[in-house]
Amino acid sequence: MANKQQTYEERVKRILTTASHQEPDRVPVLAMFETWCIGYANGTIREMEEDYEKEIEYYTRPFDDIYADATFGAGLVADTKSAEILGSTAHFTSSDGQTVQHKETCLMEDDEYPELLADLEAYTYNKLVLRKNANLNKTPEENYETMKKLFVHWKKKAEIHARLREILKEKYGIPPMFGNTVRPPLDTIFDFYRGFKGTSMDMRRQKDNLEAAVDALLEMSCELMGIKPETTSVPV
Repeated sequence: MANKQQTYEERVKRILTTASHQEPDRVPVLAMFETWCIGYANGTIREMEEDYEKEIEYYTRPFDDIYADATFGAGLVADTKSAEILGSTAHFTSSDGQTVQHKETCLMEDDEYPELLADLEAYTYNKLVLRKNANLNKTPEENYETMKKLFVHWKKKAEIHARLREILKEKYGIPPMFGNTVRPPLDTIFDFYRGFKGTSMDMRRQKDNLEAAVDALLEMSCELMGIKPETTSVPV
């Protein structure tokens, strides 16, 4: 156990040193397996939805054979069961039963940039979220039941993920990397607002509005990560 703890601490130091733009003892190896873990363990997403314990089994299996200094996240976050509860088509399971895919959607109309720029958060949470999730567009009572199901599911997932992180640390000496990140604003726009086609058209037809939306999203992303105007280095 002492050796595992020492290995864990060495790996954390290696990652933090690298993230701080300093020279580590060697280049760290970062695992980003995502749903590939499920296929590697010969499992399916449906099995994980029916038995939450399977997520621990599947997401530790690669580390029995593959070296890593850290893993980017731990467990399946963007899961299809959450999308199913919300009535969203954003994420779905592919035909192999082992891969979660993100479906491109255009939730924002091309004439809604002024509304988005007037209040980015209000537009996103009060309009786009409802368009994306059909089961939140019902009666207050039905919406409440949907959210209750979602929170019960998330509670179970959170408990599994906490145990998974502990197992990765204690058994494998591997630190998972978590925390807020800054998404490229343009990527966010074509992923969640205008879709790839809509964004491509906006680059030609309303470039100024698109640039303003990118600036607004960058500001919000930086706030989520804890980057302020007076910040002089990236938070680690």
